[in-house]
Amino acid sequence: LTDIYPCSSVSMHDMETVNGELWMKLRARDAEGNLFNVLVHYENDTDFSIDTELETTGLAGLDYSPIIPGHSENENRIYLTCEVGMMEKDKQSGTWTRRLIDMDSHKLCGEIRDLAVDSLGRLWAGTYYGFSMFDGSRWTNYCTTTGSQLILDVLHLEVDTQNRVFGYCSWQGGILCLE
Repeated sequence: LTDIYPCSSVSMHDMETVNGELWMKLRARDAEGNLFNVLVHYENDTDFSIDTELETTGLAGLDYSPIIPGHSENENRIYLTCEVGMMEKDKQSGTWTRRLIDMDSHKLCGEIRDLAVDSLGRLWAGTYYGFSMFDGSRWTNYCTTTGSQLILDVLHLEVDTQNRVFGYCSWQGGILCLE
């Protein structure tokens, strides 16, 4: 990276493959000693892109959560969590969109702990405030169980082949399932 981008040092934050393409989350230091996040995407041996929080401020809070590929009609998009909310990248245009969770017409200020996508292309988020589902245009929030118990601190999500969403909730000390 130091050969192609102006920085004095780089450390690996995370690396994974998504649909056969390599993505790396890096932490870089510029010549003045300032730290910043970098996202590198290798499509093949010769084509790659570099996005930094200096150009895309939403990348400031990149974490260890996985990069989630879009589904069917959104296959040219990827989603990843950041400091507040999530970021969506259109790989064709290279544009980024920050997505914050709406709750009762208010933006929820909270980090998304984990992301998963179901077979219908809906994006599921685990947050401190429960489960949230993004259908591509709006959020639906699930903050209580059928017994009116609050759902708090969803740390990990998985979606099975029947589109049931499972989440580990540290507050409840167990796994909850949305059907």
